[in-house]
Order: sequence, then structure tokens, then C-alpha cells
Amino acid sequence: MSYKGNSQKPPRKDCAYSEQEMDQLRPFKADYEKASQAERVILMKTRILPTIFNYWTAQGKRPTAQAGPVKAQVNENALSRN
Repeated sequence: MSYKGNSQKPPRKDCAYSEQEMDQLRPFKADYEKASQAERVILMKTRILPTIFNYWTAQGKRPTAQAGPVKAQVNENALSRN
């Protein structure tokens, strides 16, 4: 595969996505780069994540135990406002 100038960089060696998965994500790149931080969150939740999860579902991929939710400790003092 050839890469032309700065418009197409070779994939990072530690990229977690396959070429087919990247094909699903590329259409959102320009919008994501132009968006503010708040707009990026909305874009991720409403367009990017549904697209990649729908792709994975169509491919028959299921999340593994390692891909499960991350648990964090909550400081109860930070939650109370006395």
C-alpha cells in the first residue's frame, strides 16, 4: 500500500484497529478534527461508536472480559457537599 504525502500517513504500529475497522472510522476524521471538545464527545457518542459497534456486530465479534468496564474507586467525601 502506498501513502501519499501528509494526507495519508502509514498506520501506527500499535494501532488496535484493523484496516477494515479503520475504513469504518475514516469518514468521521475531518468532522472530528474540526470539532470542539464538546462536539467531539457528541460525535463519538452519536456517530463514531455506533458505527464501529455495528460493524463489530455484523462481523460477529463479541466483547471479551478484558474489554469490560473499568472500575474506579470513588471518594465519598468528594461527593458530599456539607
